[in-house]
Amino acid sequence: MTQTLPLADPEIAAAVFRDHLMRSIDSAAKAGRDWAIVEWVDDLHAVVRMWGRLGDAQYPHFILLGAEHYDLHPPRVRIVDPRSGWSDAAPGTKYFPIIDGCGWFQLHPTYQFADAVRQLACFSYSADYYVSGHTPTDEQRWQQGRHTVSATLTRLHRVLGPEFYRGRGSDA
Repeated sequence: MTQTLPLADPEIAAAVFRDHLMRSIDSAAKAGRDWAIVEWVDDLHAVVRMWGRLGDAQYPHFILLGAEHYDLHPPRVRIVDPRSGWSDAAPGTKYFPIIDGCGWFQLHPTYQFADAVRQLACFSYSADYYVSGHTPTDEQRWQQGRHTVSATLTRLHRVLGPEFYRGRGSDA
């Protein structure tokens, strides 16, 4: 069953999102994780760079986070290509990560939503998961006040690590 998510008050969402994201980046730096905000697209959207880690090699990946529903619901998550104005990274390109063997995360380059076909980072800490017909268990469900964008980024960091990350779509 698909559902719609209510939009957050943009001013409140922007302030809470910025605060939570800055805290998350600061905490990650203290833990030795090289996450960085590459660009604030606007008050509700930021691009974060994370590294896919494969053996001794590291490859940059860019995540566009959207706070349209934040923080009652998780941020929207898209893996994007910096060469194309932050449009969705296409499979077979160096910015599209290959992730395998993770039962709680899937990256669909195209997914049929009720209103459009677009990328789906399919896990319960992404807003699009909730409008794509998926139903999380109580343990998986986003909980306002308990979860923040840090939970989203931590899970993305994990899938971009050696347990699940298999590289990028190409070297070009």
